[in-house]
Amino acid sequence: MEQQGQALRLIMMHDEIGKYLLIVPADMELKSEQVERATDRQLRAISPAALQRYFRQPAMRRAAGQTKLFDSLPAIADNSVIADDAMLLEATTGMLIDLDLAESRLREMPRADLGQRIPAASNSTETLQSQVEGAIYKHTQRRIGERIEETLSIPTLSVTTQKLLELRSDPDAGVEKLIPIVSSDPSLSAQVVAWANSPMFAAPGRAKSIDDAVVRILGYDLVLNLSISLLLGNELQFDTKGPRGAVPFWMRALATARLAELVARQIPVTRRPSMGLVYLSGLLHNFGTLILAHLFPPQYAKLCRAIELNPHIEHWRLERSLLGIDSAQLAGWLFKHWGLPEQLVEAIEWQHQPAQAPQKAPLAMLINLCGRLLREQGLSDGPVEELPEGMTDLLGLRYHQIESAVTQFEELRESLEETVAQLA
Repeated sequence: MEQQGQALRLIMMHDEIGKYLLIVPADMELKSEQVERATDRQLRAISPAALQRYFRQPAMRRAAGQTKLFDSLPAIADNSVIADDAMLLEATTGMLIDLDLAESRLREMPRADLGQRIPAASNSTETLQSQVEGAIYKHTQRRIGERIEETLSIPTLSVTTQKLLELRSDPDAGVEKLIPIVSSDPSLSAQVVAWANSPMFAAPGRAKSIDDAVVRILGYDLVLNLSISLLLGNELQFDTKGPRGAVPFWMRALATARLAELVARQIPVTRRPSMGLVYLSGLLHNFGTLILAHLFPPQYAKLCRAIELNPHIEHWRLERSLLGIDSAQLAGWLFKHWGLPEQLVEAIEWQHQPAQAPQKAPLAMLINLCGRLLREQGLSDGPVEELPEGMTDLLGLRYHQIESAVTQFEELRESLEETVAQLA
């Protein structure tokens, strides 16, 4: 059997001077101080959408176009890169660089130490609580034995949020209970009416009241889930816009929720998770980012820079490298503390490694799948990769069903972006 060469990633970054190419092993985390020292430039991330447009040009799929890329831009490789039989992929789109071209250019390319290897993800035997405590004690100088909930200013849920979560757990609840709760919060009421009047829902006539917005246009589940997500986000205070070049928080949240709903409809009824929980899980899948920024502001600033430099590495792996825990685990811990539904907690906590969940977690698998699909659309951060073997079978899906859901999502994209603008 022919031995496969080293897995490498091509990363394009830029500054005020122009674009720059960096080539590293697939499991290497670029370090800003080392990159700056090696290039004598302060390079920044390019947005996933811009990279997708650039590398999906027809010319980029041909050897001539790729040769021009290397001829026109400065490039540097890490010292650990091996040129022989290199499998070089562009970090964001997964585009394969011509093998002969990659090998010849790597042999003559300048070298430097650009970062450090990230260990393979491990399945820790620690409980989630002990992992969170370990990270908090390490990075916030809390004393061992202090109650985390009492010392970290984790907010108590507002009365409105608590009432909405109670409705989420009540199988008999309906609009007659939801409307009075939403109406009691003026800010939330205004937001619900704005949602109903957004192009995403294309309703005939504008909603003029909460009753009209809920009953005629949005429906019980959608209003409940959007309201819970919005109010939970308001519970945490932090001052950050996230990594430069990253997909905005609400864009990722709403895109994941909408696509998850479309994909879930293709899953056989016997395997399909609750549609209400599907949408809410999508909305809250990246909520841990807010928690991380709330609990660890200095570390979050470092993480943002690491994410900017490393589009080829999934965010959760960078989070674990820096903090010893990832944002999804933090969200799972806080959602348990807040008493959210167990299925939802499990989906969020295990979304990055659904196959390792203690119990079968189809909802976590679905969120993981949608994240991968949205990377191809430039609407989620991280590398474009092939779907793990067996993922579609576990969900009872075929590829043509996934493609159908993605096509439906693409038709909704423009209206989705307008809805996101109302939340930002």
